[in-house]
Amino acid sequence: MLKTVNEFEQDYDEHSPIWWYTRECFISSIITRALRTMDMRILIKMGLFLRDISKQVEKLQEKKSNSLGSLDVYQCIRLNTSDINKLQQNKDKFMSFNTFLLTTTDQELAIKVCSSVQQHIEILPVLFQIKIEHVTSKNTPFIVLNELSYDYKSRKDILFSMTSIFHISHIAKNQENIWQVQLTGTNVNDTSLGAFIEIMNMQTWKEKGWHKLGKLMLSMGEAERAEQLYKVLLEMTDNDDKKEIIRLYEILGNIKYQNGSYDEASHFFERKLQIEQKFLPPYHSDVASTYSSIGVLYSKMGKLEKALLSHQKALEIQKHVLPPNHPDLAITYDNIGTVNRKMGNYPTALSFQQLALQINEKVLPSNHPDLALNYNNIATTYKSMGNQLEALSFLQKTRQIEEMILPSDSSTLAATYDNIGGIYQDMNQYENAAFFYEKALEINEKVLHSNHPELSITYSNIGNVKYHIRDYVSALSFYHKARRIRQISLPPNHPLTADAYIDIGTVYQDMRQFSVALTFYEEALQMQHISLPHDHPDLVLTYMHLGSVHYMTGKYSTALMYYERGLDIGEVSLPDNHKRMKILRQNIALIEKEL
Repeated sequence: MLKTVNEFEQDYDEHSPIWWYTRECFISSIITRALRTMDMRILIKMGLFLRDISKQVEKLQEKKSNSLGSLDVYQCIRLNTSDINKLQQNKDKFMSFNTFLLTTTDQELAIKVCSSVQQHIEILPVLFQIKIEHVTSKNTPFIVLNELSYDYKSRKDILFSMTSIFHISHIAKNQENIWQVQLTGTNVNDTSLGAFIEIMNMQTWKEKGWHKLGKLMLSMGEAERAEQLYKVLLEMTDNDDKKEIIRLYEILGNIKYQNGSYDEASHFFERKLQIEQKFLPPYHSDVASTYSSIGVLYSKMGKLEKALLSHQKALEIQKHVLPPNHPDLAITYDNIGTVNRKMGNYPTALSFQQLALQINEKVLPSNHPDLALNYNNIATTYKSMGNQLEALSFLQKTRQIEEMILPSDSSTLAATYDNIGGIYQDMNQYENAAFFYEKALEINEKVLHSNHPELSITYSNIGNVKYHIRDYVSALSFYHKARRIRQISLPPNHPLTADAYIDIGTVYQDMRQFSVALTFYEEALQMQHISLPHDHPDLVLTYMHLGSVHYMTGKYSTALMYYERGLDIGEVSLPDNHKRMKILRQNIALIEKEL
Protein backbone atom coordinates (compact mmCIF):
# COMPACT_ATOMS: atom_id res chain seq x y z
CA MET A 1 0.00 0.00 0.00
CA LEU A 2 2.75 2.47 0.98
CA LYS A 3 4.60 1.66 -2.24
CA THR A 4 1.47 2.48 -4.28
CA VAL A 5 0.98 5.75 -2.41
CA ASN A 6 4.57 6.76 -3.17
CA GLU A 7 4.12 5.84 -6.85
CA PHE A 8 0.92 7.89 -7.02
CA GLU A 9 2.68 10.89 -5.52
CA GLN A 10 5.87 10.67 -7.62
CA ASP A 11 4.64 9.27 -10.97
CA TYR A 12 1.13 10.78 -11.22
CA ASP A 13 1.88 12.78 -14.39
CA GLU A 14 3.27 9.73 -16.22
CA HIS A 15 -0.19 8.12 -16.52
CA SER A 16 -3.72 9.33 -17.13
CA PRO A 17 -6.17 9.91 -14.24
CA ILE A 18 -8.29 7.01 -15.53
CA TRP A 19 -5.25 4.72 -15.50
CA TRP A 20 -4.73 5.50 -11.82
CA TYR A 21 -8.45 5.16 -11.03
CA THR A 22 -8.73 1.69 -12.62
CA ARG A 23 -5.58 0.41 -10.94
CA GLU A 24 -6.37 -2.09 -8.17
CA CYS A 25 -5.28 0.01 -5.22
CA PHE A 26 -6.68 2.34 -2.58
CA ILE A 27 -7.79 5.20 -4.86
CA SER A 28 -11.03 3.97 -6.44
CA SER A 29 -12.34 2.43 -3.21
CA ILE A 30 -11.60 5.59 -1.21
CA ILE A 31 -13.25 7.82 -3.81
CA THR A 32 -16.30 5.57 -4.18
CA ARG A 33 -16.85 5.39 -0.42
CA ALA A 34 -16.30 9.15 0.01
CA LEU A 35 -18.72 10.01 -2.79
CA ARG A 36 -21.44 7.69 -1.51
CA THR A 37 -21.15 8.89 2.09
CA MET A 38 -20.35 12.49 1.06
CA ASP A 39 -17.22 12.51 3.25
CA MET A 40 -16.31 16.13 2.56
CA ARG A 41 -12.88 15.96 4.17
CA ILE A 42 -11.73 13.26 1.73
CA LEU A 43 -13.56 14.75 -1.26
CA ILE A 44 -11.92 18.14 -0.80
CA LYS A 45 -8.48 16.54 -0.48
CA MET A 46 -9.10 14.42 -3.60
CA GLY A 47 -10.75 17.31 -5.44
CA LEU A 48 -8.02 17.86 -8.02
CA PHE A 49 -7.90 14.16 -8.89
CA LEU A 50 -11.71 14.04 -9.27
CA ARG A 51 -11.52 17.07 -11.54
CA ASP A 52 -8.82 15.41 -13.67
CA ILE A 53 -10.85 12.21 -14.18
CA SER A 54 -14.01 14.16 -15.04
CA LYS A 55 -12.16 16.35 -17.52
CA GLN A 56 -10.60 13.33 -19.22
CA VAL A 57 -13.98 11.63 -19.57
CA GLU A 58 -15.58 14.80 -20.96
CA LYS A 59 -12.68 15.34 -23.38
CA LEU A 60 -12.98 11.81 -24.77
CA GLN A 61 -16.81 11.86 -24.75
CA GLU A 62 -17.09 13.43 -28.20
CA LYS A 63 -14.80 10.88 -29.86
CA LYS A 64 -16.59 7.70 -28.90
CA SER A 65 -20.38 8.00 -28.97
CA ASN A 66 -20.95 8.08 -32.74
CA SER A 67 -18.91 4.90 -33.32
CA LEU A 68 -20.61 2.78 -30.65
CA GLY A 69 -24.23 2.60 -31.78
CA SER A 70 -26.50 0.84 -29.29
CA LEU A 71 -24.93 -0.97 -26.35
CA ASP A 72 -26.10 -2.47 -23.04
CA VAL A 73 -23.82 -2.42 -19.99
CA TYR A 74 -24.28 -3.84 -16.48
CA GLN A 75 -23.26 -3.35 -12.87
CA CYS A 76 -24.30 -5.07 -9.66
CA ILE A 77 -24.62 -2.76 -6.65
CA ARG A 78 -25.77 -3.50 -3.11
CA LEU A 79 -28.53 -1.12 -1.96
CA ASN A 80 -30.57 -0.86 1.18
CA THR A 81 -34.32 -1.36 0.93
CA SER A 82 -35.09 2.34 1.39
CA ASP A 83 -33.00 3.17 -1.71
CA ILE A 84 -34.85 0.47 -3.68
CA ASN A 85 -38.15 2.00 -2.58
CA LYS A 86 -36.96 5.42 -3.78
CA LEU A 87 -36.10 3.92 -7.18
CA GLN A 88 -39.62 2.46 -7.42
CA GLN A 89 -41.18 5.78 -6.46
CA ASN A 90 -39.09 7.63 -9.06
CA LYS A 91 -39.73 5.43 -12.07
CA ASP A 92 -39.73 7.50 -15.28
CA LYS A 93 -37.67 10.17 -13.51
CA PHE A 94 -33.95 10.83 -13.37
CA MET A 95 -31.17 9.61 -11.08
CA SER A 96 -27.42 9.86 -10.58
CA PHE A 97 -25.05 7.45 -8.83
CA ASN A 98 -23.08 10.33 -7.34
CA THR A 99 -19.82 8.46 -8.12
CA PHE A 100 -17.82 7.16 -11.06
CA LEU A 101 -19.59 4.02 -12.29
CA LEU A 102 -17.53 1.20 -13.80
CA THR A 103 -19.75 -1.15 -15.88
CA THR A 104 -19.26 -4.21 -18.04
CA THR A 105 -20.78 -5.44 -21.30
CA ASP A 106 -20.68 -8.98 -19.90
CA GLN A 107 -24.25 -9.56 -18.69
CA GLU A 108 -23.54 -13.08 -17.42
CA LEU A 109 -20.68 -11.82 -15.26
CA ALA A 110 -22.85 -9.10 -13.71
CA ILE A 111 -25.67 -11.59 -12.97
CA LYS A 112 -23.14 -14.02 -11.46
CA VAL A 113 -21.85 -11.27 -9.16
CA CYS A 114 -25.39 -10.39 -8.01
CA SER A 115 -26.27 -14.06 -7.47
CA SER A 116 -23.20 -14.56 -5.29
CA VAL A 117 -24.05 -11.63 -2.99
CA GLN A 118 -25.53 -12.83 0.29
CA GLN A 119 -28.95 -11.20 0.65
CA HIS A 120 -29.84 -9.43 3.87
CA ILE A 121 -33.21 -8.23 5.10
CA GLU A 122 -32.17 -4.60 4.54
CA ILE A 123 -29.27 -4.88 2.03
CA LEU A 124 -30.01 -6.43 -1.38
CA PRO A 125 -28.08 -6.81 -4.65
CA VAL A 126 -29.48 -4.76 -7.54
CA LEU A 127 -28.56 -5.42 -11.17
CA PHE A 128 -28.42 -2.19 -13.18
CA GLN A 129 -28.78 -2.47 -16.95
CA ILE A 130 -27.87 0.72 -18.80
CA LYS A 131 -28.70 1.22 -22.47
CA ILE A 132 -26.27 3.45 -24.37
CA GLU A 133 -27.24 4.91 -27.71
CA HIS A 134 -25.52 7.38 -30.00
CA VAL A 135 -28.17 9.99 -29.18
CA THR A 136 -27.12 10.05 -25.51
CA SER A 137 -26.57 13.66 -24.45
CA LYS A 138 -23.58 15.28 -22.76
CA ASN A 139 -25.45 14.89 -19.46
CA THR A 140 -24.42 11.20 -19.43
CA PRO A 141 -20.66 11.33 -20.14
CA PHE A 142 -18.90 7.95 -20.43
CA ILE A 143 -15.92 6.34 -22.14
CA VAL A 144 -14.87 2.89 -23.32
CA LEU A 145 -11.76 2.11 -21.32
CA ASN A 146 -9.76 0.06 -23.86
CA GLU A 147 -6.07 0.91 -23.52
CA LEU A 148 -6.86 3.78 -21.10
CA SER A 149 -7.30 1.26 -18.30
CA TYR A 150 -4.53 -0.03 -16.06
CA ASP A 151 -5.84 -3.57 -16.65
CA TYR A 152 -5.95 -4.73 -20.29
CA LYS A 153 -8.74 -7.19 -19.34
CA SER A 154 -11.14 -4.26 -18.89
CA ARG A 155 -11.41 -3.56 -22.61
CA LYS A 156 -15.14 -4.30 -22.40
CA ASP A 157 -15.64 -1.94 -19.49
CA ILE A 158 -17.45 1.39 -19.71
CA LEU A 159 -16.74 4.15 -17.19
CA PHE A 160 -19.45 6.73 -16.51
CA SER A 161 -18.52 10.09 -15.01
CA MET A 162 -19.73 11.06 -11.54
CA THR A 163 -21.87 13.74 -13.24
CA SER A 164 -23.79 11.24 -15.40
CA ILE A 165 -27.59 11.41 -15.22
CA PHE A 166 -29.82 8.47 -16.15
CA HIS A 167 -33.51 7.94 -16.86
CA ILE A 168 -35.20 5.17 -14.79
CA SER A 169 -37.13 3.12 -17.37
CA HIS A 170 -38.15 0.03 -15.42
CA ILE A 171 -37.63 -1.71 -12.05
CA ALA A 172 -38.72 -5.23 -11.12
CA LYS A 173 -37.41 -8.56 -9.86
CA ASN A 174 -36.05 -10.88 -12.58
CA GLN A 175 -36.31 -14.67 -12.87
CA GLU A 176 -33.45 -15.11 -10.40
CA ASN A 177 -35.43 -13.06 -7.83
CA ILE A 178 -32.89 -10.24 -8.08
CA TRP A 179 -33.96 -6.63 -8.39
CA GLN A 180 -33.17 -5.36 -11.89
CA VAL A 181 -33.26 -1.67 -12.84
CA GLN A 182 -33.24 -0.63 -16.48
CA LEU A 183 -31.69 2.78 -17.14
CA THR A 184 -31.11 4.81 -20.27
CA GLY A 185 -28.67 7.60 -20.84
CA THR A 186 -30.35 10.99 -21.01
CA ASN A 187 -31.41 12.12 -24.45
CA VAL A 188 -30.84 15.52 -25.99
CA ASN A 189 -34.62 15.77 -26.35
CA ASP A 190 -35.32 15.31 -22.61
CA THR A 191 -37.00 18.70 -22.07
CA SER A 192 -37.91 18.00 -18.42
CA LEU A 193 -34.25 17.27 -17.59
CA GLY A 194 -33.19 20.39 -19.46
CA ALA A 195 -35.61 22.51 -17.42
CA PHE A 196 -34.37 20.96 -14.16
CA ILE A 197 -30.71 21.59 -15.04
CA GLU A 198 -31.53 25.17 -16.03
CA ILE A 199 -33.17 25.77 -12.63
CA MET A 200 -30.14 24.29 -10.82
CA ASN A 201 -27.80 26.47 -12.88
CA MET A 202 -29.86 29.57 -12.08
CA GLN A 203 -29.64 28.80 -8.35
CA THR A 204 -25.87 28.27 -8.39
CA TRP A 205 -24.56 30.45 -11.23
CA LYS A 206 -22.90 32.94 -8.88
CA GLU A 207 -20.97 30.23 -7.04
CA LYS A 208 -17.68 28.55 -7.92
CA GLY A 209 -15.81 25.47 -6.78
CA TRP A 210 -16.97 23.80 -3.56
CA HIS A 211 -19.38 26.67 -2.87
CA LYS A 212 -21.28 25.68 -6.02
CA LEU A 213 -21.70 22.15 -4.63
CA GLY A 214 -22.79 23.51 -1.26
CA LYS A 215 -25.37 25.78 -2.85
CA LEU A 216 -26.67 22.87 -4.91
CA MET A 217 -26.98 20.70 -1.80
CA LEU A 218 -28.96 23.40 0.00
CA SER A 219 -31.29 23.88 -2.97
CA MET A 220 -31.95 20.11 -2.97
CA GLY A 221 -32.73 20.04 0.76
CA GLU A 222 -29.44 18.36 1.74
CA ALA A 223 -28.69 20.79 4.56
CA GLU A 224 -26.77 18.30 6.74
CA ARG A 225 -24.37 17.42 3.94
CA ALA A 226 -23.96 21.07 3.03
CA GLU A 227 -23.18 21.86 6.67
CA GLN A 228 -20.51 19.14 6.72
CA LEU A 229 -18.97 20.58 3.54
CA TYR A 230 -18.84 24.14 4.87
CA LYS A 231 -17.41 23.06 8.23
CA VAL A 232 -14.57 21.24 6.47
CA LEU A 233 -13.98 24.28 4.25
CA LEU A 234 -13.84 26.44 7.38
CA GLU A 235 -11.23 24.16 8.97
CA MET A 236 -9.12 24.22 5.80
CA THR A 237 -9.35 27.97 5.13
CA ASP A 238 -6.20 29.98 5.79
CA ASN A 239 -6.60 32.07 8.94
CA ASP A 240 -5.53 35.17 7.01
CA ASP A 241 -8.41 34.82 4.54
CA LYS A 242 -10.87 36.78 6.70
CA LYS A 243 -13.28 37.38 3.83
CA GLU A 244 -13.77 33.65 3.25
CA ILE A 245 -14.03 32.90 6.98
CA ILE A 246 -16.72 35.58 7.37
CA ARG A 247 -18.60 34.11 4.43
CA LEU A 248 -18.46 30.57 5.84
CA TYR A 249 -19.63 31.69 9.29
CA GLU A 250 -22.61 33.40 7.67
CA ILE A 251 -23.53 30.34 5.59
CA LEU A 252 -23.26 28.00 8.58
CA GLY A 253 -25.28 30.42 10.71
CA ASN A 254 -28.03 30.50 8.10
CA ILE A 255 -28.10 26.69 7.84
CA LYS A 256 -28.52 26.40 11.61
CA TYR A 257 -31.19 29.14 11.61
CA GLN A 258 -33.21 27.37 8.91
CA ASN A 259 -32.93 24.15 10.91
CA GLY A 260 -34.29 25.80 14.05
CA SER A 261 -30.95 25.44 15.92
CA TYR A 262 -30.95 29.07 17.02
CA ASP A 263 -28.31 28.77 19.75
CA GLU A 264 -25.77 27.24 17.34
CA ALA A 265 -26.70 29.79 14.67
CA SER A 266 -26.05 32.68 17.07
CA HIS A 267 -22.58 31.23 17.77
CA PHE A 268 -21.63 31.44 14.07
CA PHE A 269 -22.99 34.97 13.64
CA GLU A 270 -21.25 36.20 16.79
CA ARG A 271 -17.94 34.80 15.52
CA LYS A 272 -18.60 36.57 12.22
CA LEU A 273 -19.29 39.84 14.06
CA GLN A 274 -16.04 39.58 16.06
CA ILE A 275 -14.00 39.42 12.84
CA GLU A 276 -15.97 42.20 11.13
CA GLN A 277 -15.50 44.53 14.10
CA LYS A 278 -11.73 44.07 13.83
CA PHE A 279 -11.33 44.45 10.08
CA LEU A 280 -14.23 46.65 8.89
CA PRO A 281 -15.06 50.32 9.60
CA PRO A 282 -17.48 50.79 12.53
CA TYR A 283 -20.23 52.11 10.25
CA HIS A 284 -20.25 49.35 7.62
CA SER A 285 -23.41 47.82 6.15
CA ASP A 286 -22.08 44.26 6.62
CA VAL A 287 -21.71 44.88 10.37
CA ALA A 288 -25.29 46.16 10.48
CA SER A 289 -26.49 43.05 8.65
CA THR A 290 -24.76 40.80 11.19
CA TYR A 291 -26.30 42.71 14.10
CA SER A 292 -29.71 42.23 12.46
CA SER A 293 -29.16 38.48 12.09
CA ILE A 294 -28.10 38.18 15.73
CA GLY A 295 -31.13 40.22 16.79
CA VAL A 296 -33.50 37.89 14.93
CA LEU A 297 -31.88 34.87 16.58
CA TYR A 298 -32.08 36.37 20.08
CA SER A 299 -35.73 37.13 19.44
CA LYS A 300 -36.38 33.51 18.40
CA MET A 301 -34.59 32.35 21.56
CA GLY A 302 -36.72 34.61 23.77
CA LYS A 303 -33.77 36.86 24.73
CA LEU A 304 -35.74 39.98 23.95
CA GLU A 305 -33.59 42.68 25.58
CA LYS A 306 -30.49 41.39 23.76
CA ALA A 307 -32.49 41.19 20.54
CA LEU A 308 -33.64 44.81 20.86
CA LEU A 309 -30.10 46.00 21.56
CA SER A 310 -28.74 44.22 18.46
CA HIS A 311 -31.43 45.70 16.21
CA GLN A 312 -30.84 49.17 17.63
CA LYS A 313 -27.12 48.85 16.83
CA ALA A 314 -28.00 47.80 13.29
CA LEU A 315 -30.33 50.80 12.95
CA GLU A 316 -27.66 53.21 14.19
CA ILE A 317 -25.23 52.03 11.49
CA GLN A 318 -27.84 51.97 8.73
CA LYS A 319 -28.91 55.54 9.42
CA HIS A 320 -25.30 56.58 8.78
CA VAL A 321 -24.76 54.63 5.55
CA LEU A 322 -28.17 54.21 3.87
CA PRO A 323 -30.68 56.61 2.29
CA PRO A 324 -33.87 57.14 4.33
CA ASN A 325 -36.07 54.95 2.08
CA HIS A 326 -33.69 52.00 1.76
CA PRO A 327 -35.40 48.55 2.07
CA ASP A 328 -32.79 47.41 4.64
CA LEU A 329 -33.95 50.20 6.95
CA ALA A 330 -37.50 48.90 6.59
CA ILE A 331 -36.33 45.42 7.65
CA THR A 332 -34.69 46.82 10.77
CA TYR A 333 -37.74 48.92 11.68
CA ASP A 334 -39.86 45.80 11.30
CA ASN A 335 -37.48 43.75 13.45
CA ILE A 336 -37.57 46.38 16.21
CA GLY A 337 -41.35 46.38 15.99
CA THR A 338 -41.48 42.60 16.34
CA VAL A 339 -39.29 42.60 19.46
CA ASN A 340 -41.37 45.38 21.05
CA ARG A 341 -44.51 43.38 20.36
CA LYS A 342 -43.02 40.33 22.08
CA MET A 343 -42.09 42.57 25.02
CA GLY A 344 -45.69 43.78 25.21
CA ASN A 345 -44.94 47.32 23.98
CA TYR A 346 -47.74 47.28 21.39
CA PRO A 347 -48.00 51.00 20.49
CA THR A 348 -44.21 51.18 20.02
CA ALA A 349 -44.27 47.99 17.98
CA LEU A 350 -46.99 49.30 15.70
CA SER A 351 -45.20 52.61 15.11
CA PHE A 352 -41.99 50.86 13.95
CA GLN A 353 -43.92 48.37 11.81
CA GLN A 354 -45.78 51.23 10.09
CA LEU A 355 -42.46 52.98 9.39
CA ALA A 356 -41.29 49.79 7.66
CA LEU A 357 -44.53 49.54 5.68
CA GLN A 358 -44.31 53.17 4.53
CA ILE A 359 -40.84 52.56 3.06
CA ASN A 360 -41.71 49.27 1.39
CA GLU A 361 -44.93 50.52 -0.17
CA LYS A 362 -42.87 53.27 -1.81
CA VAL A 363 -39.94 51.22 -3.11
CA LEU A 364 -41.16 47.65 -3.61
CA PRO A 365 -43.54 45.98 -6.10
CA SER A 366 -47.01 45.28 -4.73
CA ASN A 367 -46.38 41.49 -4.61
CA HIS A 368 -42.94 41.63 -2.95
CA PRO A 369 -42.40 39.11 -0.09
CA ASP A 370 -41.14 41.85 2.24
CA LEU A 371 -44.52 43.56 1.96
CA ALA A 372 -46.20 40.28 2.86
CA LEU A 373 -43.99 40.12 5.95
CA ASN A 374 -44.90 43.71 6.90
CA TYR A 375 -48.60 42.93 6.67
CA ASN A 376 -48.14 39.74 8.70
CA ASN A 377 -46.25 41.46 11.51
CA ILE A 378 -48.74 44.31 11.76
CA ALA A 379 -51.52 41.72 11.91
CA THR A 380 -49.76 39.94 14.76
CA THR A 381 -49.53 43.17 16.73
CA TYR A 382 -53.22 43.97 16.19
CA LYS A 383 -54.05 40.41 17.33
CA SER A 384 -52.03 40.95 20.51
CA MET A 385 -53.96 44.18 21.09
CA GLY A 386 -57.25 42.29 20.74
CA ASN A 387 -58.22 43.89 17.39
CA GLN A 388 -59.01 40.70 15.46
CA LEU A 389 -60.75 42.30 12.46
CA GLU A 390 -57.75 44.52 11.68
CA ALA A 391 -55.46 41.54 12.16
CA LEU A 392 -57.47 39.39 9.73
CA SER A 393 -57.51 42.19 7.15
CA PHE A 394 -53.70 42.43 7.11
CA LEU A 395 -53.25 38.66 7.13
CA GLN A 396 -55.43 38.28 4.06
CA LYS A 397 -53.09 40.73 2.29
CA THR A 398 -50.17 38.55 3.34
CA ARG A 399 -51.89 35.40 2.10
CA GLN A 400 -52.76 36.99 -1.24
CA ILE A 401 -49.10 37.84 -1.94
CA GLU A 402 -47.64 34.55 -0.69
CA GLU A 403 -50.06 32.32 -2.62
CA MET A 404 -49.06 34.27 -5.72
CA ILE A 405 -45.26 34.06 -5.34
CA LEU A 406 -44.44 31.05 -3.12
CA PRO A 407 -44.57 27.30 -3.83
CA SER A 408 -47.59 25.54 -2.36
CA ASP A 409 -45.44 23.69 0.21
CA SER A 410 -43.60 26.76 1.52
CA SER A 411 -43.11 26.84 5.31
CA THR A 412 -43.66 30.61 5.13
CA LEU A 413 -47.11 30.02 3.67
CA ALA A 414 -47.76 27.45 6.39
CA ALA A 415 -46.99 30.08 9.04
CA THR A 416 -49.51 32.43 7.44
CA TYR A 417 -52.17 29.71 7.45
CA ASP A 418 -51.38 29.17 11.15
CA ASN A 419 -51.82 32.88 11.85
CA ILE A 420 -55.13 33.10 9.97
CA GLY A 421 -56.35 30.06 11.86
CA GLY A 422 -55.46 31.82 15.09
CA ILE A 423 -57.60 34.83 14.21
CA TYR A 424 -60.60 32.64 13.39
CA GLN A 425 -60.05 30.80 16.66
CA ASP A 426 -60.11 34.08 18.60
CA MET A 427 -63.36 34.91 16.80
CA ASN A 428 -64.79 31.51 17.88
CA GLN A 429 -65.00 30.35 14.26
CA TYR A 430 -63.44 26.95 15.00
CA GLU A 431 -64.31 25.26 11.72
CA ASN A 432 -62.47 27.96 9.76
CA ALA A 433 -59.60 27.82 12.27
CA ALA A 434 -59.24 24.05 11.89
CA PHE A 435 -59.25 24.37 8.09
CA PHE A 436 -56.25 26.71 8.08
CA TYR A 437 -54.38 24.86 10.85
CA GLU A 438 -54.66 21.60 8.93
CA LYS A 439 -53.35 23.29 5.76
CA ALA A 440 -50.37 24.47 7.81
CA LEU A 441 -49.81 21.02 9.33
CA GLU A 442 -49.88 19.33 5.92
CA ILE A 443 -47.03 21.60 4.77
CA ASN A 444 -44.98 21.56 7.96
CA GLU A 445 -44.96 17.78 8.39
CA LYS A 446 -43.70 17.58 4.81
CA VAL A 447 -40.92 20.19 4.88
CA LEU A 448 -39.75 20.44 8.52
CA HIS A 449 -37.87 17.92 10.63
CA SER A 450 -39.84 16.31 13.45
CA ASN A 451 -38.40 18.54 16.22
CA HIS A 452 -38.55 21.89 14.40
CA PRO A 453 -39.96 24.69 16.62
CA GLU A 454 -42.36 25.87 13.89
CA LEU A 455 -44.01 22.44 13.84
CA SER A 456 -44.74 22.80 17.55
CA ILE A 457 -46.73 25.96 16.84
CA THR A 458 -49.02 24.12 14.44
CA TYR A 459 -49.52 21.27 16.93
CA SER A 460 -50.36 23.80 19.63
CA ASN A 461 -52.86 25.57 17.37
CA ILE A 462 -54.67 22.37 16.48
CA GLY A 463 -54.71 21.55 20.19
CA ASN A 464 -56.45 24.90 20.77
CA VAL A 465 -59.24 23.99 18.38
CA LYS A 466 -59.65 20.54 19.96
CA TYR A 467 -59.80 22.21 23.37
CA HIS A 468 -62.51 24.66 22.35
CA ILE A 469 -64.71 21.90 20.94
CA ARG A 470 -64.12 19.99 24.23
CA ASP A 471 -62.17 17.12 22.67
CA TYR A 472 -59.80 17.11 25.65
CA VAL A 473 -57.99 13.86 24.88
CA SER A 474 -56.98 15.09 21.40
CA ALA A 475 -56.13 18.53 22.77
CA LEU A 476 -53.73 17.05 25.35
CA SER A 477 -52.12 14.87 22.67
CA PHE A 478 -51.32 17.89 20.45
CA TYR A 479 -50.26 20.08 23.39
CA HIS A 480 -47.85 17.43 24.66
CA LYS A 481 -46.36 17.08 21.15
CA ALA A 482 -45.73 20.83 21.12
CA ARG A 483 -44.24 20.75 24.63
CA ARG A 484 -41.83 17.90 23.78
CA ILE A 485 -40.56 19.64 20.64
CA ARG A 486 -39.97 22.90 22.48
CA GLN A 487 -38.15 21.24 25.35
CA ILE A 488 -35.81 19.57 22.83
CA SER A 489 -35.25 22.38 20.34
CA LEU A 490 -35.51 25.63 22.35
CA PRO A 491 -33.34 27.02 25.16
CA PRO A 492 -34.44 26.30 28.77
CA ASN A 493 -37.31 28.46 30.11
CA HIS A 494 -38.29 29.68 26.65
CA PRO A 495 -41.61 31.59 26.59
CA LEU A 496 -43.06 29.16 24.02
CA THR A 497 -42.35 26.24 26.34
CA ALA A 498 -44.16 28.13 29.11
CA ASP A 499 -47.10 28.58 26.72
CA ALA A 500 -47.25 24.82 26.19
CA TYR A 501 -47.42 24.25 29.96
CA ILE A 502 -50.26 26.78 30.25
CA ASP A 503 -52.17 25.08 27.42
CA ILE A 504 -51.88 21.70 29.14
CA GLY A 505 -52.89 23.20 32.49
CA THR A 506 -55.99 24.71 30.91
CA VAL A 507 -57.18 21.32 29.69
CA TYR A 508 -56.65 19.71 33.09
CA GLN A 509 -58.50 22.61 34.73
CA ASP A 510 -61.51 22.06 32.47
CA MET A 511 -61.32 18.34 33.30
CA ARG A 512 -61.46 19.46 36.98
CA GLN A 513 -58.08 17.94 37.75
CA PHE A 514 -57.12 21.10 39.62
CA SER A 515 -53.93 19.91 41.31
CA VAL A 516 -52.45 18.80 37.98
CA ALA A 517 -53.49 22.07 36.33
CA LEU A 518 -51.91 24.06 39.16
CA THR A 519 -48.60 22.21 38.73
CA PHE A 520 -48.41 23.13 35.03
CA TYR A 521 -49.39 26.78 35.66
CA GLU A 522 -46.75 27.18 38.37
CA GLU A 523 -44.08 25.66 36.10
CA ALA A 524 -45.08 28.10 33.37
CA LEU A 525 -44.95 31.09 35.73
CA GLN A 526 -41.47 30.10 36.87
CA MET A 527 -40.23 29.98 33.25
CA GLN A 528 -41.82 33.34 32.44
CA HIS A 529 -40.23 35.05 35.45
CA ILE A 530 -36.84 33.94 34.07
CA SER A 531 -37.36 34.73 30.39
CA LEU A 532 -39.78 37.70 30.25
CA PRO A 533 -39.75 41.29 31.54
CA HIS A 534 -41.51 41.67 34.91
CA ASP A 535 -44.44 43.56 33.33
CA HIS A 536 -44.91 41.39 30.21
CA PRO A 537 -48.57 40.93 29.20
CA ASP A 538 -48.18 37.13 28.97
CA LEU A 539 -47.85 37.17 32.76
CA VAL A 540 -51.34 38.62 32.95
CA LEU A 541 -52.84 35.48 31.43
CA THR A 542 -50.81 33.16 33.67
CA TYR A 543 -51.95 35.01 36.81
CA MET A 544 -55.52 34.80 35.52
CA HIS A 545 -55.23 31.00 35.20
CA LEU A 546 -53.72 30.67 38.67
CA GLY A 547 -56.45 32.85 40.13
CA SER A 548 -59.11 30.83 38.37
CA VAL A 549 -57.89 27.47 39.76
CA HIS A 550 -57.75 28.81 43.31
CA TYR A 551 -61.22 30.36 42.94
CA MET A 552 -62.68 27.07 41.69
CA THR A 553 -61.18 25.24 44.70
CA GLY A 554 -62.60 27.78 47.14
CA LYS A 555 -59.32 29.54 47.96
CA TYR A 556 -60.70 33.04 47.42
CA SER A 557 -57.95 35.04 49.12
CA THR A 558 -55.23 33.35 47.04
CA ALA A 559 -57.31 33.80 43.90
CA LEU A 560 -57.73 37.50 44.65
CA MET A 561 -53.96 37.88 45.11
CA TYR A 562 -53.24 36.41 41.66
CA TYR A 563 -56.00 38.44 39.96
CA GLU A 564 -54.66 41.66 41.47
CA ARG A 565 -51.12 40.86 40.33
CA GLY A 566 -52.44 40.27 36.82
CA LEU A 567 -54.37 43.55 36.91
CA ASP A 568 -51.30 45.50 38.08
CA ILE A 569 -49.26 44.21 35.12
CA GLY A 570 -52.12 44.69 32.69
CA GLU A 571 -52.49 48.35 33.67
CA VAL A 572 -48.89 48.86 32.49
CA SER A 573 -48.80 46.61 29.43
CA LEU A 574 -52.34 46.33 28.01
CA PRO A 575 -54.89 48.80 26.69
CA ASP A 576 -57.49 49.68 29.31
CA ASN A 577 -60.30 48.21 27.19
CA HIS A 578 -58.49 44.92 26.56
CA LYS A 579 -60.65 41.80 27.09
CA ARG A 580 -58.36 40.46 29.80
CA MET A 581 -58.60 43.70 31.78
CA LYS A 582 -62.39 43.50 31.75
CA ILE A 583 -62.36 39.87 32.92
CA LEU A 584 -59.89 40.63 35.72
CA ARG A 585 -61.96 43.52 37.06
CA GLN A 586 -65.13 41.40 36.97
CA ASN A 587 -63.42 38.51 38.78
CA ILE A 588 -61.94 40.78 41.45
CA ALA A 589 -65.36 42.35 42.08
CA LEU A 590 -66.95 38.90 42.31
CA ILE A 591 -64.40 37.66 44.89
CA GLU A 592 -64.66 40.81 46.96
CA LYS A 593 -68.39 40.10 47.29
CA GLU A 594 -67.65 36.51 48.32
CA LEU A 595 -65.23 37.72 50.97
